[in-house]
Amino acid sequence: MLGIGIYSEAIDVEIIGNRVYGNGQDGIRLTAFESAALFPPKQVIISNNIARNNGWSGIRLMGGEEIVISNNICYNNGQTQTGEAGIKITDAKYDTTVFDAIRISIIGNRCFDNQSTKTQDYGIAVNNPNGGTVYVVEIIANNVVNNRLGGLFLVSGTCYTKNVRFNYGYTTKNSGTATFSGDGSTTQFKIEHGLVSTPSKVLVTPMSEDASGDFYITADNTYIYINYKTAPPSGTNNIKVSWYAEI
Repeated sequence: MLGIGIYSEAIDVEIIGNRVYGNGQDGIRLTAFESAALFPPKQVIISNNIARNNGWSGIRLMGGEEIVISNNICYNNGQTQTGEAGIKITDAKYDTTVFDAIRISIIGNRCFDNQSTKTQDYGIAVNNPNGGTVYVVEIIANNVVNNRLGGLFLVSGTCYTKNVRFNYGYTTKNSGTATFSGDGSTTQFKIEHGLVSTPSKVLVTPMSEDASGDFYITADNTYIYINYKTAPPSGTNNIKVSWYAEI
């Protein structure tokens, strides 16, 4: 195996339309100059590449300031090292005299593992284990992340995520209707929301008279809870609500 398929320390980089596979480390790696924080890669485009069966991640970005990673296919990576991803952004450097953060857009990529024995832990991983750098992930959208070993997405460390939307396999908003039967004493009813974590926004609207009592809403990683102050009356399918939840 080769070490890295494509490696760059340049300023203003476009890496487009390559096939990188079977490398001992990353398929594509972009990093800052180790000796000077004033010369990291700045405007970065990584697009329409295929990175598969690499020892570490398919695409690893360790520097940059205005970054677009789009329409890449990254699969079956992490062959020799755990904790790797189709696309991984970690320990990135940037010029604090010019930019206040690294801004990242990750759009329309497909990251998966279709091996019988899976090796790629994450579809997309954005993390900053050493602290210090503030990542602003502007958008993670329209990506397909499935058949992975570990998680769909990993976003950790000093990182602020603005918009994670419309990613297959990673539900961030959901809605539906729910129907319950009252027994005259039960005051809490729960709805499985199907989101990847606890929603920050929940709306529940009564659709039947027996559902329209005085209630408040709580939620956790799995459920929305409708908590009535007074138990709804007994009946068969007499408590009907519509609901909407969003992270």
